[in-house]
Amino acid sequence: MQIKKLHLPNKLVSPNWIDIFPNAVLFVMVLKNPIAFVVRDTELANSFKSYFEIMWKQAKP
Repeated sequence: MQIKKLHLPNKLVSPNWIDIFPNAVLFVMVLKNPIAFVVRDTELANSFKSYFEIMWKQAKP
């Protein structure tokens, strides 16, 4: 499995994240009452991966 991390500017601090797997997407929200859930759907995972790739290409080093 290939891992890429897109770093956001320090101004964008978020206690939430999304992990994309080949056939699932993990949503994590670290709130007062933390919650995380997985959606097991290959089409959704591919959609998020495509979006990430677009953002990755536009990111500045």
